[in-house]
Amino acid sequence: MSGIEAYWVAYDATLTRVRTERPDTFAGLKAILDTFEPPSSGQAFFGDGADDQLSDALHDAGWRIDFIEATYLYTARHPNTGARARYVEGDLYDETPERLVRLISTSDPHTRLTPGATGRILHTDDAGTLHIAWGNGSILGLIPGVDRWELVHERWQPQPMVQTYPAASASAPTEETNR
Repeated sequence: MSGIEAYWVAYDATLTRVRTERPDTFAGLKAILDTFEPPSSGQAFFGDGADDQLSDALHDAGWRIDFIEATYLYTARHPNTGARARYVEGDLYDETPERLVRLISTSDPHTRLTPGATGRILHTDDAGTLHIAWGNGSILGLIPGVDRWELVHERWQPQPMVQTYPAASASAPTEETNR
């Protein structure tokens, strides 16, 4: 088999893996793509150039594709995990927002987690269970309809108030002491 034939066989095999393995995170997609071609200037790379393209395989694997002006510029979003990728002329960039959850309650009597615990969503499996990296090191998954939680955004996390300027006092700088 010639070099060009081997390239197209590997190209087709990569798209088949995307369709078969159905990655639901950027990391999962990258792991597949990196076996075909190493990243160039992006975080992953897949140079389209055939009738069957990465956008087609991602669509078949459950991702939503939004083209921006042309077939070589699009975004892909996984509806279950919120994973996002931007495709720019072969280069892929992870644009997945950080996804946090706050535990409201769980049915697991053996967990160390307490209501209010937060963690990052790692992925969602076929059964809909959210696999979480909890702040205390726990790996408890959350089961829809059994456990209760809320999605939160990091900007919405309570932050300690920092007082930049002290209240007026005898030691506070004044116009007189700054001369």
